Amino acid sequence: MWFERRVRGWGVSEVIIKDDRVVIPFKSSKEIKVRRFIGWDSNELSLDGYEPSIEFIHVDLKPL
Repeated sequence: MWFERRVRGWGVSEVIIKDDRVVIPFKSSKEIKVRRFIGWDSNELSLDGYEPSIEFIHVDLKPL
């Protein structure tokens, strides 16, 4: 019952069947207003982001 209240009005996306479980993703078309955002791109050796006021963000993953 507690879960039903959290997803009331949401739709069910494509169900994913795994060997040991079933994943049921829910999606909402509710529009959310945001003031700041960061777009991320993950690569094998880096994590790169862009935020308009900060501009480019680079995280080197080589040490990991």
